[in-house]
Amino acid sequence: MLLSINVKEASYVKYLENIISFRDLVAFTCENKQDMNLLLKYLRDQQKLQVSAVYSDTTKKIMQPNIPLQDIKKFGFKHYLVSLIDAPLAIMTYLVSMYQLNNIPIGNNEVENNIDHIPRSLRCYFSENNIYSVNISRYARTTSTRISQVTGNGLLSIVLDKAKLQKLQERLKNLQEKKNQILINIKEKEDKICKETEELDKYRTDRNKYQQNIQHIQALKRRISIAANKIKELEMDRTSIDNIKAACTKEIKAIIKKQLQMYKEYNTILKDCFNCVTSNDEVKFALALLQQTLVIKENDAAELKDMFTNARRIFKQHDEEFQPLKKEAERLYNEALASTNNINPQDDAFKPVNKAFEKLPATITDINKELNIAQAKVFCMAKNVDAENVLREYKEIQSNIQNLTEFIKKKTIKLEEMTKEITKLKEKWLPPLEQLIEKINTNFSSYFSAMDCAGEVTLAHGEDVLDFDQYGLKIKVKFRDSDELQELTRHFQSGGERTVTTAIYMISLQELSRVPFRCVDEINQGMDAVNENRVFNLLVKMTGRPGSPQYFLLTPKLLSDLTYAETVTVHCVLNGPVINADDKEFEFDTENYFNCLASTADI
Repeated sequence: MLLSINVKEASYVKYLENIISFRDLVAFTCENKQDMNLLLKYLRDQQKLQVSAVYSDTTKKIMQPNIPLQDIKKFGFKHYLVSLIDAPLAIMTYLVSMYQLNNIPIGNNEVENNIDHIPRSLRCYFSENNIYSVNISRYARTTSTRISQVTGNGLLSIVLDKAKLQKLQERLKNLQEKKNQILINIKEKEDKICKETEELDKYRTDRNKYQQNIQHIQALKRRISIAANKIKELEMDRTSIDNIKAACTKEIKAIIKKQLQMYKEYNTILKDCFNCVTSNDEVKFALALLQQTLVIKENDAAELKDMFTNARRIFKQHDEEFQPLKKEAERLYNEALASTNNINPQDDAFKPVNKAFEKLPATITDINKELNIAQAKVFCMAKNVDAENVLREYKEIQSNIQNLTEFIKKKTIKLEEMTKEITKLKEKWLPPLEQLIEKINTNFSSYFSAMDCAGEVTLAHGEDVLDFDQYGLKIKVKFRDSDELQELTRHFQSGGERTVTTAIYMISLQELSRVPFRCVDEINQGMDAVNENRVFNLLVKMTGRPGSPQYFLLTPKLLSDLTYAETVTVHCVLNGPVINADDKEFEFDTENYFNCLASTADI
């Protein structure tokens, strides 16, 4: 922020330095909260730098002063602080919202003579050398004014000289133009050098070509000389042309005759080879077809054999079931035939019986139901004098049963829909919850392992996973190697062990959020010396890691035999309303106290 603020005149620097804090002057200004968090995480966690950053909402408008400057000029005021600086919008917005620069006026020494007449709504204002801070009591509404001398720290003393900056920019522009012109000239010279170099390369190529031609001509001359000498030698030793022709002709005829004989043998061998190859391919093809057919036939035979075996088994089973049914059917047929006076269904006399059968239900089960209903009606009619009322009540009950069946069906459908909705909602919140518990369990287990113990945190629920009232956390711990992990209860663990477990669980929860420091008040309350040692050593290990937050551990007592790392500082507090610092009775020598502790531990 300091690098982006320009005070219009150096005489106004001291006023801004009295208002804007040093922390904000050296802070980074961000317009996006996510960007600010990423920047701080990178600089603090990765680079290990102590930096500050502030967030500025650029959507906020910079408001006009509550009191126009024209209304307070008569008191000696000349400007508002906001009009004396130039800064980017984000920085200006932050400064106005944080320090109310648009409502802090600056004046000359005449302000000091008009303090009683200055409006009470101005809570802070400047004279030439003093700053006035006005406080109004919340209860008595009385006003008190604190006057301080204006002093500067020089952070904003560098004022941007715009005229000089403009001259430097113009000079830079002229130099840039000269530079561009020089670069253009250099480019032209380089282009000219390139053209000359290309022409020189062309001449060199031509020269090499001519030298090669000369060497080729000299080689040809040597070859011509050798050939001429050989011709002279041949002319001296030459044979008759007719003899040469006759010898060559004879040799050619012998070669042709031998070549014809070899061609004849080659054709014979080639024909035999072709026949063998053709026969071999035919045999291979036929063999492959037969092998394929054999595999198919074997598979078909195996399938048919299995089908036959299965069919024979099914036939035998059906035949065993059919025989008693056949006998039962014959018996029932004889009974039916006897009941109809030996009239078959094919006879014309059986038609009245068919009409009676058409009124009956289609299945035997339905017929038995109707038969039971009819028997119940006959029984009620025979045994009960109020038979008609009983039948009417029966029909009403039957109608109610049907209505209740439909109601249950609708409620069942609604229950299934609600179950699906519950399952859908459960899938949204249960995985993040399980991930959170897994993080807690990781911290919890690692801290117990650091104390040579064991522990775990899991999500527990009842037999019905949809009964969310039964959901909870189950903590299991083990303090001795001979024991197994046991659930944390008052029956299995001692009071000190339960206190240690509770402390470690709270520390595991705290590790889920990143903070600069934490305060732990009497965490060792109710612990024995062994468990107190364990917890203290664990806290020392945690705070000694790079990037871990600072811990303030408050305790009314300090045990001996504790391991103190270089990152641990012990403060002995001796304070209270009845303690007099000059009274020798309350003198306390910290060094002497720790020496006594060390000597006691050695004994």
